[in-house]
Amino acid sequence: MTTRIPMSADERPHLWRRIWDFVRRRPWTIGIVLVFGLILWWVTISFNLIALIFPAPEATTRISAYTGSETWAQLRRTAQNSASTPDPGPQTPVAVRWTYNTARPILAAPTVVAGRIYLTTGDGRALALERDTGQPVWEFATVVPSDTSPAIAGDLLFFGLRNKRFVALDRETGELRWEKDLGNPVLASPIVADGTVYIGSTNRQLYALDAATGQERWTLTLGGWIVAPAAYRDDRVAVAAQDGLLHIVEAKTGRTRFVYDAGWPIMGAPAIHEDQVLIVSHRGTVWSLDWNSSTYPLERAWWATRVNLFVWGLLPGVPSQQGAIWASSIGDSVALSPAIAHNAVYVASSGGKVVSLDIGTGSERWATKLDQKITAGPIVTGNTLLVGSEDGILYALDSFTGKEEWSFKTGGKISASPVVVGDMLYVASHDGNLYALSSSKRR
Repeated sequence: MTTRIPMSADERPHLWRRIWDFVRRRPWTIGIVLVFGLILWWVTISFNLIALIFPAPEATTRISAYTGSETWAQLRRTAQNSASTPDPGPQTPVAVRWTYNTARPILAAPTVVAGRIYLTTGDGRALALERDTGQPVWEFATVVPSDTSPAIAGDLLFFGLRNKRFVALDRETGELRWEKDLGNPVLASPIVADGTVYIGSTNRQLYALDAATGQERWTLTLGGWIVAPAAYRDDRVAVAAQDGLLHIVEAKTGRTRFVYDAGWPIMGAPAIHEDQVLIVSHRGTVWSLDWNSSTYPLERAWWATRVNLFVWGLLPGVPSQQGAIWASSIGDSVALSPAIAHNAVYVASSGGKVVSLDIGTGSERWATKLDQKITAGPIVTGNTLLVGSEDGILYALDSFTGKEEWSFKTGGKISASPVVVGDMLYVASHDGNLYALSSSKRR
């Protein structure tokens, strides 16, 4: 058996001297080791490789937001944020079937499941209403306003609040099931897929929460506020922030698979169509990206280097990024999420321009200029495209031609996308009313 003898105090200075002599005689070796260590650290942090070593806990349930017929269970209806439904909605002329009035402007769109409408309000409440009559079923006091639409999955209803809280209620009774502090005000609406709630916060974090318990499965830190829903497909999540970067991450671990720089803030939500993910920058550029793309270590650093070389006139053209399929500019500022239907992507600008682009090529199908600033939408119901304006006008356009079919005037700004279920249309307004509209010929 070998006995280790502790190093004496006199021997320690000699050890440090030998280490210094080694460093002094081999500076290049030490430099290479340090550079390699920094690169390894950067790659580990950037791609969250720690998640491979310490995997996130599995979700305890498999519930997802409802997507069946006559259902609108989360803000953009599907987990892919298509913002479209085959339901026909009301046909012209439209009539008001009922209204529900709150004391303050309604800032978020309602959701509808199984004969009930679920709504958050500006006067500090969450409500369940009867779909056909607008009569209250239950009420939950949130104390502070909410800017988020509820998402409904299983027997739970999820939404966020300005006071940092994220809440899950029993959707039948309105009783609190769990809540979580997300650190900063929550402005993005949640989506629910395969037992997990994906919700972004203004603390730049995307949270993956167990839908049944609220337990944190993983988080992802982005470079800007997250103010729009994430999108989900095939065990991957797409999320955009106001720093202009789109991230596609693994749903099980939160590990980054792909990053794309739109150059300007991305205000709306990403939308997924088959193997494409669509985003719109604040400057008005619509990007179609390959859903299956991957970003490799140091790839973005090399791209940034080439961009700088182009800026200094050392490269002849703007370097392209990995994953781009096409890009199309609509020539106006955009702060709203796109909608997808009929093999087209629909975009509405702040200045009143509504555009339909071919989803395969990005070429313009039609463009319509409205006389109002667009503040809500677009959504597609059947063959109709709906957008809402700052002056409180809801416009219905033919989704194949852009021609105006009809319009409806509310008493205040429309800042929440309309919702269509069956032949009923629900519009939230800053006048404090939720309007339920249907065809005037309906009995």
